[in-house]
Amino acid sequence: RGFRYRSFHDTEGPVVLTDGTALPGRHDGMGAFRGPRGTTVLVRNHEVNNPQPAFGPGDPYDEMAGGGTTTIQVNRRGGVLGSFTSLNGTMMNCSGGQMPWGLWITCEETINGPDVEADFTGTSNVPLTQPHGYVFEVPVSHQPGSGQSSRRPIRSAGRFAHEAVSFDP
Repeated sequence: RGFRYRSFHDTEGPVVLTDGTALPGRHDGMGAFRGPRGTTVLVRNHEVNNPQPAFGPGDPYDEMAGGGTTTIQVNRRGGVLGSFTSLNGTMMNCSGGQMPWGLWITCEETINGPDVEADFTGTSNVPLTQPHGYVFEVPVSHQPGSGQSSRRPIRSAGRFAHEAVSFDP
């Protein structure tokens, strides 16, 4: 009783983001942040596995990895005001965590890479150009230019199948 939700960017049929990117699908973990003028900025993961071309504009971490994050600004009624690619070229972006300084940390739930034999599905990793199994920072912004990840893995957090991350002050 009293619970309501609004579904948007459903993957039935092609969805094109404001930046012209075809929505990659396989939605997974997401963080909701306060945006300007009563809006909400959502950063959501795309848990795409297996080597395939990276989606979206920008310089992907691995041009043969189809996962990453997209950022969406919504109004109070759930209407989409804008959407864009915020990280591309990663794999199996599962969950992550919201950081109190205004970042989303996205986690790769895999250790695929050109240095790894076939993955659990039997798919070859030879086409990949970078090792995977890292976490990445994604800035929170409703502006495409300032909401872009550096696409540099946080190697000090280790290379393994990351499920999620949290912050303990």
